[in-house]
Amino acid sequence: MGKTSGSRVRFISNNHAAILLHKPHGRKELLEYQVKQLLEILEQEDLL
Repeated sequence: MGKTSGSRVRFISNNHAAILLHKPHGRKELLEYQVKQLLEILEQEDLL
């Protein structure tokens, strides 16, 4: 079996934790749980 690169993208800042998101598959909108996770991470990192 071959390996695939997957569908995740990691955003890294020198001063903050990495944020891991999935690349969109046909839709460009984030799902509700993804928005909640992203907001939680941004709040933890004092970016919101």
